[in-house]
Amino acid sequence: MRLPLAVLALLISGCVATHTVAVGPPQPRLPRDCPIRIVRLAPEELFEDYLRVGSVCIVSRGGFGPPEPITNAVRHAGSERDALFGRACALGGEIVAVSGPCSIDRANAVEFAVLRARADEP
Repeated sequence: MRLPLAVLALLISGCVATHTVAVGPPQPRLPRDCPIRIVRLAPEELFEDYLRVGSVCIVSRGGFGPPEPITNAVRHAGSERDALFGRACALGGEIVAVSGPCSIDRANAVEFAVLRARADEP
């Protein structure tokens, strides 16, 4: 089996790869070290109290295993958490929640919804 060069480089270096997508109206960018909360939400809850401002797809170090290691890794200090939180802050997010699987260069990854609390509507 031949691995794509990007995935091979990721495996050798041990770095974290991400893909970020903004959705909806642009939100003010927050400082890279802004406070981010990790929450567990059912899919139907994502849009009840929160405004989705984007998503971050983040690949686990191995890339080809189950996605659980990455969801556990972002709960503790480290490069995965720093990458996720930095990109969430750049999107103007306050909260992240696992929203499903994704892939980067054919490697297994996890998509996190980036959310803001809905402002009270007048």
